[in-house]
Amino acid sequence: MDVARIAERYFQRLLHETDPLRAVGELVGMWEPRSAASGMQLGVSSPEQHVTMVLIYVGEVGNGGHTQFFSNRGGDIVARVRAALRETGLLELEAIVENAVAFFPRSDVPGDRAAVDRLLGALTEDQLARLDRLDKETSRLDPYPRLLAYMREHEDDLLRPERGLVATEGAT
Repeated sequence: MDVARIAERYFQRLLHETDPLRAVGELVGMWEPRSAASGMQLGVSSPEQHVTMVLIYVGEVGNGGHTQFFSNRGGDIVARVRAALRETGLLELEAIVENAVAFFPRSDVPGDRAAVDRLLGALTEDQLARLDRLDKETSRLDPYPRLLAYMREHEDDLLRPERGLVATEGAT
């Protein structure tokens, strides 16, 4: 797959001299075509995948709450999001997603989105109010400084093709 090349100095400036929100957004935007072309698992390094999973989670919850996250994504992505939150050190968000997952029988979010929607539709008003509180807890947290710190810790594994570097052993 062809990738858009970037200058190492630009990469370093984004990673070390740019506001976390902007830096994370721009860096992720550079590997996004690779992840989209490969189904989001192949072609990206583990750190790239972890950051992407966190952004999917906070984006979905920020847009429509945990009900939207579970309804749009189903249970297939939940394990990857949990692992990503743990790996990136976003432990408060990991605790929130754990609490949200607990609304499902045996804390198991089905992979089938129709089954997810049936279970979400059966939640009581009290349960929905508790989920809403988890949504608000999620929105008060800013994951971008920690994501940028994580990206700095793993900079050798970020944007390797775009920087003209040989693919890493850990790329999936």
